[in-house]
Amino acid sequence: MKKRKATEAAPKSHRKDTAISTKKKVLSALSSGEKFTAQQLNEKFYFNDSRKVISVLRHEGYNIEDCRLLNGCKQYWLVADAQLSLEI
Repeated sequence: MKKRKATEAAPKSHRKDTAISTKKKVLSALSSGEKFTAQQLNEKFYFNDSRKVISVLRHEGYNIEDCRLLNGCKQYWLVADAQLSLEI
């Protein structure tokens, strides 16, 4: 068995799988009807890029609304859209 170096990067397919998994997790959380801040999503799923994932989901056509809270954070939620089916 070939040993990998400690500094060797993970295979790109793993990164892509992780990104898809992260997207599915955020989408399922938002589709539950709850409202989340980016910080809450990051803590819930143990990653640091929920704002980017939300941006990607919006670009893909999901109707994700937000509002700024008094503490400066944005709260995000998914608006139910009859024309767009959720494919999780």
